[in-house]
Amino acid sequence: MAKGARQLTAEIATHEALGLFRSISNILPDPDLIISRAGKSSEYYTEIAENHAVFASMEQRKAQTLAMEWELLQEDAPDQILKLVESWLKRFDVYGFINTVLNAPFYGISVQEISWKYAGAWLPVKALEKPYWWFKFTKEGEPRFITPKVPEGVILPESKFIITQYRPTYINPYGERILKRCFWPAMFLKGGLKFWVKFTEKYGDPFLYGKLPPGTDLETTQKLLDSLADMVQDAVAVIPDNSSIGFIESNKAGSVETYERFASYMEYIIRLAILTQNLTSSVDGGSYAASQTHADMLRNLAEGDSRLVEKAFNTLIYYIAKENFGADEETPLPRFRMYTAEDVDKTLADRDK
Repeated sequence: MAKGARQLTAEIATHEALGLFRSISNILPDPDLIISRAGKSSEYYTEIAENHAVFASMEQRKAQTLAMEWELLQEDAPDQILKLVESWLKRFDVYGFINTVLNAPFYGISVQEISWKYAGAWLPVKALEKPYWWFKFTKEGEPRFITPKVPEGVILPESKFIITQYRPTYINPYGERILKRCFWPAMFLKGGLKFWVKFTEKYGDPFLYGKLPPGTDLETTQKLLDSLADMVQDAVAVIPDNSSIGFIESNKAGSVETYERFASYMEYIIRLAILTQNLTSSVDGGSYAASQTHADMLRNLAEGDSRLVEKAFNTLIYYIAKENFGADEETPLPRFRMYTAEDVDKTLADRDK
């Protein structure tokens, strides 16, 4: 071995060297500080996704990619592999698979378990999305299925799982979670809405009051109180002829506006985190040029997310070629590609010009 070769091949900057990895098992803890400091598990992000503003923004971002076209390019792949993949794609739920892969940017990872069926060839028939929190990563970045009986994680069989990671790093193989930036705004919205409902119940209607002569007995007073309670519900009441009813209008407009501004700002932060801008998700004004700029930003997001989809599909294509033709990583394979119709039209227009 040449002098210095050991330094070239050895890994120096590691978790162990910095004392960051002290777990007895080989499983790397989830480094998400937002969740851990809030006393939650990563599963809680599915509840965050149920927030109306979060859900709407997630659907808008997904829709941009789902609206794209796709094609299968032969490249240098053998004809027999190309024909098999083409016939498979005609029967496979392409857009259902795309939809689940697109969950990766929100939760950090997306996991699909592949069900195979033999009908002249081994082909994937289903790609079932499994809960992402069932899976952990080793310090080497290898995914494991965690079970009560196997806490160190089950090694995933080859050609059986598609795991899409969104911007993983050495420190964080669990991927970057967009919903992490929506955690506190969604929590504040949830709590703020609860108090807003109470505020509306308390101050939305005028306060009723009754007047009785001095020295009125307790029984008569209670009857008037019951009549006032009935009046709140039914708007009618029967009262003694020696009593009267009045009301006080609530003047809390400023407080209501405070709640509204607070809720609007939290929703703005959520849209900003998921869509990187706000105008296209809630257009309150602005010029055409500004709205066009934001629409372009959404298209850029879709193109970036489509790369995750392409990688997942091309991994599936590799599995098909491996299981049926013994292909390896050096075998030329067909390539799944996503594109927008505008891209093709522009190419044709430029050619015709």
